[in-house]
Amino acid sequence: VECNSISFSAAISASASGSEWDNALQMLGAMSWNNVDSCTIAVNASISGCDKGCRWDKALQLTRALVGGRIESNTITFSATISACGKAVFWESALQILISMPQRSIEADSITHNAGIICFERIGKWEEAMQLAQ
Repeated sequence: VECNSISFSAAISASASGSEWDNALQMLGAMSWNNVDSCTIAVNASISGCDKGCRWDKALQLTRALVGGRIESNTITFSATISACGKAVFWESALQILISMPQRSIEADSITHNAGIICFERIGKWEEAMQLAQ
């Protein structure tokens, strides 16, 4: 089996789905060791794994690395990171990410807004949650 971005992305997605965020991150790192370019799908799957594993710090770190890098971030990237920050009640970062999306020409969708609403709901910021719901 040839190691390429598709095979790595599939393996990373499988690990992320099983809440194996550490394996997902190891495989993401292995992509460069095997001279395989990382892609948005692989990075988003890793961020989703961090979200499921309640590792908001790793999700935020990956997202920040993407913003200045050669891999394109998208709505999924930011939604998963907002969700991870929300689970950790790290609402300030979630809000910063949400605010930065239009500046990056990335449109928030219902999943993004839902992640933000849940984040604000967890800390009792009902007014902010209601603003996102509108």
